[in-house]
Amino acid sequence: MNGVATTIKAPHRCRRCRGHDLVVVTSRSEITITASRSRISRPSASSNCPSTNCKNSASRPSQIIDYIQREGFTELIISTPGPIGITALLAPRCSVCAQRIYHTDFPQYVRILTDDNFLETLTWNYMKWFYGSSISYVNSEGYRRAWTDRGISGDKIRILPRGLDTTLFTPTRREPAFWDKYGVARGATVLLYVGRVSKEKDLDVIVSAWARLRNGLRPRVGPTRLHLAFVGDGPYLKELRTLLPDAGLHRLPRGSGPRRAFASSDVLSSRAPRTPTAT
Repeated sequence: MNGVATTIKAPHRCRRCRGHDLVVVTSRSEITITASRSRISRPSASSNCPSTNCKNSASRPSQIIDYIQREGFTELIISTPGPIGITALLAPRCSVCAQRIYHTDFPQYVRILTDDNFLETLTWNYMKWFYGSSISYVNSEGYRRAWTDRGISGDKIRILPRGLDTTLFTPTRREPAFWDKYGVARGATVLLYVGRVSKEKDLDVIVSAWARLRNGLRPRVGPTRLHLAFVGDGPYLKELRTLLPDAGLHRLPRGSGPRRAFASSDVLSSRAPRTPTAT
């Protein structure tokens, strides 16, 4: 349920089908990217990110730099601003074009998870240093404007459009009995959230909205005609069980499970990126 990993896997499948060569370089003890080449650099150090279920791993920079030089890559796409991304910046560029993708709104996450404006400002300064010197891709027009407002040239910021496989994610795959085994009443209106269960996903908005929705609709549809389903895992899960005792927190099988859940639900909750604000 990691959006960055999913984004990285998608172009691998497309490029492989079209005959292009794309290699993932990552610091992991294991990797599950299929239909593509990958270079696994065993981590020499790792740590858990505070208040999340994400792990930050670092390998010896010399190993990765030597590998980049030896393979003679023509382009580097830096997907995260962590240890691997910094190592890629240190690699001799020569004819190599290094571009960057801004997947995650780190300054906002820091603000939500720490409630510390100073740390948020430090994170913004780091992001500007990391992304401001080359072509960078962001995931929306809102982010592009925000980065421009912070002094980064608009010529260096481009939008990386997201795609959706309409043969997999389609209402025609709806299964009326899909939620039966999870104890959901047949015919209930299912509100679905899929993703990491963490505070930075603005799940407090769902908590508040669910209470208002239940109170407002109960006289008309009854308490069993609405079902709020969460699919995913994360550090906020335990607290969420307390805040939403009547919601379903489900673990679906990998593969087709989430897609079938999407098709068999009625309302989908997605965290839309906020426009980053200055501190």
